[in-house]
Amino acid sequence: MFFISYQKTVQLNANLIFFQGALGDIWLDQGQPEKAIACYQQVLQKSPELWEVHHKLGDALWQQGEVEAAVEAYQQAAELSRIS
Repeated sequence: MFFISYQKTVQLNANLIFFQGALGDIWLDQGQPEKAIACYQQVLQKSPELWEVHHKLGDALWQQGEVEAAVEAYQQAAELSRIS
C-alpha cells in the first residue's frame, strides 16, 4: 500500500524529487535496479548536486553489472561530498 502511494505521487508530480528518490530506494531494495536507476537519474536531472543520489545510482548500476558506470557515479558522489 505504501509503495503504491509513492508510485502515484511520482506519477502525479514528477518534480517531487524526494519521492522519486525514495521510490528508487524501494526498487533497489526489491532487487529491481533498472527501475531504481531510472528514478535516480530523474532526480539527478533536477538536482545534480545530491551526492547521496549519485552514490545510490552507483549501487544500482553495480547490481546491474555496469561496473564502469558505477565507478563513475561513486567518483561523482565522492567529489560532491567533499564540496558540501
